[in-house]
Amino acid sequence: MDEPKAEEQSLNHLATRILVMNFASVQTTSTTFVHALYYLALRTNEYLEPYGLKETLRMHPVATLVVFRTTLKGYTFSNGTLIPKGTMVSVPTESAHYDQNNYQNAAEFIGFRYVDKSELEGGTSRRHDVVSTSGDFMSFGIGRHACPGKIFAAIIMNIMMLAHLVLNYDLKLEHEGVRPKDIYIGATRIPHPKAAIMLKKRV
Repeated sequence: MDEPKAEEQSLNHLATRILVMNFASVQTTSTTFVHALYYLALRTNEYLEPYGLKETLRMHPVATLVVFRTTLKGYTFSNGTLIPKGTMVSVPTESAHYDQNNYQNAAEFIGFRYVDKSELEGGTSRRHDVVSTSGDFMSFGIGRHACPGKIFAAIIMNIMMLAHLVLNYDLKLEHEGVRPKDIYIGATRIPHPKAAIMLKKRV
């Protein structure tokens, strides 16, 4: 609160910043949960146990652009492309997530992709955890500015939401075998808002 200057110190500006952060934390968690829910409903028998949430985030990153930066000086790439000083640049998430050089069958959802990788490495590595970021997985951003709430979000989705759902309900999509298509709003990717999932509480 001590950092803002001039009009940015007003109560309205400070409250707006807090509301934006609150929206980002709630909206990203809920949309990722719905993406995961669609896959659970689509492949109930295959994913009866809670599966690797990381694959959902790879296939359906909330933000299609991450790591926003403003250039401090101009830069010319080897092909002649010029990025002038003061230009905002970012990294396209899906380019890395759907790259065949990074992932075998990159366009296919494989729920246990990261679980299998971890087991192949003896199960001791943490680099395949949902909260681990890298150049080929940027759903939470990357580097020192990666999402600070990523661990909390993963716990909420895996334990409190997905596990509860799988243990207590049978579920299926309204149109079996067809996963609802995502919708893009600017650089944000969201699950289809009108898709229906049928739930039946187990007795």
